Amino acid sequence: MLKALFWGLGKLPFGVLYTLSDAMCFVVYRLVGYRRAVVFDNLRRAFPEKSESEIRALARAFYRNLCDQIVETVKLAAADYATIRRRFEADWSQIPRPNCILVMGHQFNWEWGNWVAAREIPMTLVGVYAPIKASAFEKLMWQWRRKGGGVIVPGKNLLHELSHRPSCFTVLIADQNPGNLSKAHWTHFFGRPVPFNTGPERLARSTGHPVVFLELMKTARGRFTVRYHTAFERPKSTATGEITEAFARFMESAVRRQPENWMWSHKRWKHTEKFPGA
Repeated sequence: MLKALFWGLGKLPFGVLYTLSDAMCFVVYRLVGYRRAVVFDNLRRAFPEKSESEIRALARAFYRNLCDQIVETVKLAAADYATIRRRFEADWSQIPRPNCILVMGHQFNWEWGNWVAAREIPMTLVGVYAPIKASAFEKLMWQWRRKGGGVIVPGKNLLHELSHRPSCFTVLIADQNPGNLSKAHWTHFFGRPVPFNTGPERLARSTGHPVVFLELMKTARGRFTVRYHTAFERPKSTATGEITEAFARFMESAVRRQPENWMWSHKRWKHTEKFPGA
């Protein structure tokens, strides 16, 4: 039943879906106030130089993009690849081969990016994800994320998966707070100390696979482009923390360029008071 519902929604024209997104945004932002306190606190911390009216405008733009992300993800239930590819500009010709590690943040629309990359790069995509607790939605998201032909695995199974693949590119979203603070790399992000996830760095230094940073940008409603930068061609020669620090700087610059296109509803600075140097 749920699959049929989303398939039906996915068949709707983009214009209708974005009308639904606008209605959803009004409910989520104005009526329900989903994580409004978290979003406003994050924005005020990140941009202390901005006026309150500018902060409100950023918050509204973020919620609009968040709701767009939801309907765009639902579109994957029934969309053909050509439709999505026309709306997602990407040139993957310079991606290192035969193996590489792509590291990115929660910039919209990472779901479309996963599909396009899996189809366009002539290597197997191995994406790491956190399973959704609701089993029905977990099954649907798993199916949609594999539509491009990539392999999607929980983080705990990543090394086992890579051991069977001599050629692949691994995609890691690494801008959330790490689960294990003892393995975190502490740095300043938007002027405040935060722990960054060292998983991509540890993987790169152990495998020697080149590290590529990705930036997703929204160029218009329902249209995106991707920029990528080969950050470390020989990660085994880097110092501890060097890759993670570089990604933190890359991510902050990317967010500053398009702040409304990043996931502000996560508690970005919830561990700041635990900073070892405090």
